[in-house]
Amino acid sequence: MVFCDDIRTEIGNKPSLMGVYPAEMLVERFPATLPRFCAWVNLVTPVEDAPEQIRVRLMQEDRPVLDTGEIALNEAVRDALPVNGAFVTSFALAMSPFQLDGETWLQAIADCNGETLTSRRFSIRQRS
Repeated sequence: MVFCDDIRTEIGNKPSLMGVYPAEMLVERFPATLPRFCAWVNLVTPVEDAPEQIRVRLMQEDRPVLDTGEIALNEAVRDALPVNGAFVTSFALAMSPFQLDGETWLQAIADCNGETLTSRRFSIRQRS
């Protein structure tokens, strides 16, 4: 998962991630309002386990701040997406604006095939 300021679709349907954050974000002070904040989530599973449905949630600690709901993937889509023997799909998640009241962390959670997959945590702290 990659966090950034914006995700744009370029010619040829290629995503461009603008203002990519490393392992954490530092803000000058809280509260802080980001005009736009995005996450690029990649889901990779063995091709034989390609999900029929996916739900992705972006959690801020213990509460969801964004939820895709159930996304159905038909067989044609699942068959068209194998990359090197794996099923790969990506999600662009965007929040505009995004309010930060204090230090926190974010994490993506994907539900597919009866399993819950979690990303690493992304920290947001005040610059010291």
